[in-house]
Amino acid sequence: MGKSVISNVIPRTYHDSVRLMEVSKELSNLDSVQRAFIAMGTDANKRVLEQIGLLTDVVKDAGANDLIFVVEAKSKAIGKGTLAKAEALLAKIEKKTSKKASIENIPKTFEQAYKGFTDANFLFVSVPGPYAALEASKALNANMNVMLFSDNVSLEDELNLKKLAAQKGLLLMGPGCGTALINGVALGFANVLDAGPVGIVGASGTGLQELTTLLNRRGVGVSQVIGVGGRDLSDTIGGIMMKQGISILSSDPKTELIVLISKPPDITVTQAILKEVLSSGKPVVVNFLGEIGSRDHDGIIFTETIEDTAEKVLSLIGNNPSPVLATNTNTLIRMAHNESERFAKDQKYIRG
Repeated sequence: MGKSVISNVIPRTYHDSVRLMEVSKELSNLDSVQRAFIAMGTDANKRVLEQIGLLTDVVKDAGANDLIFVVEAKSKAIGKGTLAKAEALLAKIEKKTSKKASIENIPKTFEQAYKGFTDANFLFVSVPGPYAALEASKALNANMNVMLFSDNVSLEDELNLKKLAAQKGLLLMGPGCGTALINGVALGFANVLDAGPVGIVGASGTGLQELTTLLNRRGVGVSQVIGVGGRDLSDTIGGIMMKQGISILSSDPKTELIVLISKPPDITVTQAILKEVLSSGKPVVVNFLGEIGSRDHDGIIFTETIEDTAEKVLSLIGNNPSPVLATNTNTLIRMAHNESERFAKDQKYIRG
C-alpha cells in the first residue's frame, strides 16, 4: 500500500501543546491517515520527527516559533486534505476559546494577570521552553507555587528554579510536569479524584495517573498528588522537588501515608531521598523503577510495579488487599494472543 508524507509550516504561529496533541490525535484516528504530527518547530520536536522518519525538507527549516504540520496518509490528495482539516480544527478551537473570554480581558503578561489575582498562590506555565524559566521565576519571586508544563527547559534553568523554590518553601513542579492534583484541583492530564489519606510525589506522570486510578476504583482517595518532572531524580537536579514534596506531605495532617514514584533514579539521589522519608514519621511506599522489593526496612516498603504499589497501599490503610487487577496474567496473555491473530501479515502499526 502506497503512502505519502505531506508537510506544512505556518511561521510565527503559537498554539498550546495540549491543543496540538488533541488535533493530532483526532487526525490520527482517521482511517486514511497513518500518522499525524502537529507541534511547534522546536529542535526537540524535529528530532522526534527524524527518529520516526517524518522529517521533511519543509520542516527542517522551521523555527521554535513556527507551527509545523506533518501527515502520513494513503495518498498525496488525502494528505493535503488532512492538512486543511488540521488548520480548520485549530481555527475552530481558537474561535471557541475566544468566545469564552473577550481578547481585551485576557492578560498578556504575568504581571497583568497577577494584578487581577493578587490572592493567587499557584501559576500554571505552558509557553515555549526558552521563555518558560523567566515566567516561572517571576511567579516564584512573587511567592507563588509553579506547575511548569513546558518542556525544552535547560537543566541549568531547572536547577536554578528548583533551588529558588526550595529556599522559599514553594513547589516548582516540572519542567514537563503534566499531572498533579493540589487540594482537590486536578491540573494538567489528571483525573478528578476522591479526597483521601494518600499523598503521592512522582517523577512519572503516567505512573501517577495509573496509581491514583487503581486506588480510586477501590474507594481510596488522595490528599495531594505532586508531580516533579522526569529529571528531578537525576544526578544534576538531586531530587530537590521530591524532597520538598516529602517535606510538605510529612507536615500535612490530611496525609497518612506517602507514596513515591519515579523512573530509574540516580543511585546517590535515591539514597538521599530514602534518608528524607525516614524522618517523615509516616509509612512510605516506594516504587522506583529498577529497585528491588526485598529492601523493605524502617517503615519503607519497596514495590516493583504500579499494581503492586496500589495493593501495598490498600493493605497499609486497612482496605482489602486483594489484587487490584480483575484479570490474571494468564488471561491477559491469552487476550493478547487472540488480538495479535487479527493482525494483517504485513501490519506494522496498531492504534491504542
